[in-house]
Amino acid sequence: MQQGEEVRGNRGSPANSAASPGVLGSLARSAALGLIAWSLAMLELLRNAHHTVTVDPVSQIARVTRSPLPSESATQFEALWMEVGRALDRVDRHRLCLLIDLRAAVGRNDPQFEAAMQRIRPVVMGGFRRIAILVRTTAGALQIQRHVREDGIDRMIGSDEARLLDYLRDAPARSR
Repeated sequence: MQQGEEVRGNRGSPANSAASPGVLGSLARSAALGLIAWSLAMLELLRNAHHTVTVDPVSQIARVTRSPLPSESATQFEALWMEVGRALDRVDRHRLCLLIDLRAAVGRNDPQFEAAMQRIRPVVMGGFRRIAILVRTTAGALQIQRHVREDGIDRMIGSDEARLLDYLRDAPARSR
């Protein structure tokens, strides 16, 4: 059974017509155990209206996902990203790669937000083996490329999540 598949118990449903109750119970237990194992592997460090921060210790990837909710001010924007930085401080960054998913975020490039972003980037991105930024638009990719030129923090930028994850998984181990 694949994650996301449904075992329905209605009379005449495919589940009942194709399998006995013992098999159904076994499938349900397997599905539940798979879901529990998946959720145990993903550690959630932070969840608020703007960000979700998780770590997958198996793939050694930390993930920051930005919601579409806009920040009310540059001060709030900076405070929320600093909270992300503090959450990431709870993990051993040098052993992990970082994926930042900005696809849902509304881009800002006014001077106050740009100044805040310049202060935030080293706090959030510092110390990881590799960094990848997932964007939705070409404009988003161009803005992140400008950040790379400004701060010198190397990162891969793109809209293909699978390609970025491959890049992160291929990162060499870093020793202290």
